Amino acid sequence: NRINDEFFPARPAHVISQLRVAGLYPSIDPPTFSQQGGEIAPGFELGLSAPAGTIFFTTDGSDPREAWTDNALGTAYTAPIDLNQSLTVKARTLAAGEWSALNEVTFLVGTPASSTNLIVSELNYHPPTVEEGREFIELLNISNETIELGGATFSEGIEFTFAQNTILPAGGRILIVRDSTSFTPAEQSQIAGIFQNNTGLSNGGEKIVLLDHLGEVIFDFTYLDDSPWPIFPDGDGASLTLIAPFNTSDLSDPFAWRSSVLAGGTPGGSDSTTFSGDPFADDNGNGTSNLVEYVVGTEFTPGFTSSGGQTFFTLTFNQNLSADDFIVSVESSLDLVTWTPDAVADSSIYDGSGSLISTWRTLTPIDASVPRQFLRIRITNR
Repeated sequence: NRINDEFFPARPAHVISQLRVAGLYPSIDPPTFSQQGGEIAPGFELGLSAPAGTIFFTTDGSDPREAWTDNALGTAYTAPIDLNQSLTVKARTLAAGEWSALNEVTFLVGTPASSTNLIVSELNYHPPTVEEGREFIELLNISNETIELGGATFSEGIEFTFAQNTILPAGGRILIVRDSTSFTPAEQSQIAGIFQNNTGLSNGGEKIVLLDHLGEVIFDFTYLDDSPWPIFPDGDGASLTLIAPFNTSDLSDPFAWRSSVLAGGTPGGSDSTTFSGDPFADDNGNGTSNLVEYVVGTEFTPGFTSSGGQTFFTLTFNQNLSADDFIVSVESSLDLVTWTPDAVADSSIYDGSGSLISTWRTLTPIDASVPRQFLRIRITNR
């Protein structure tokens, strides 16, 4: 309509003209840029121009004119500026002793963080009381190129905005933490900053949203602290760890996460392992194949448990938390011929040393009509 197409586009020029007549705006125009900010490739040459006078500019976010004295603090423009990192350029024109208004633009150099290249890989949302400072959120670059996180902002959950030139290489991890002094020097080297405005991750679960520099969603998910989510990250020492970060489509899926291998997690690193060797061989001669031993160990304990006045058959084993390359399930049978995946996870114990001691039980209680039942562990490729 006429308001949007004619009135508003022309209004700024009219207002500036009125301010100049009143002596409230410089009589000379500010510099113009060959590109008004945005995403650029490394090595982009930025041109500045003005109808008269000398252009002074800065690339560190400061004003090229000193307040009160009107002295020039910036660099006099003589040739296009070669941009190889993300930055803000501020410029003014000086002509006959008069400074123009300030013009500024922000450039993002390289590939910006987006939903296709950045993901949450680990959360330590409820560390034990004596380790509260080690609360952290870890992000992972899942692409094959370096990305720029500058300007990306958490809009829900914690408060934090990444500074310009926050660069993350392919496969790299970066941390935002509660207290950087609670981390080791090696871990500190991967910290982008601390939670802002005294915010933190909720012990009971919450929604986490990260937006890119343009306000587009990078990720938006909710984690919880009760089953079917892993329960041991809720104050029992473990962190909440994404199982397959390079192949995860839904961060709100509780089965996409697990407890960390070691207490406290692996901030800035991964605790995932990959099986190698002959899966069917028994290299150490202990009667358990290499693959089975890698995933669920060598101890399998049958037993019984009671619930509601009924008795159920159980099977207990040690599950290797780091074996993200395989999926473990438990199946039941009445005749060793027909197997169904209806066994129930009865209990688990986190030992903080790499294993989850898991106990599964049959769905159907043992009674006169079902005198015997069987349980078996099924291991499949992820």
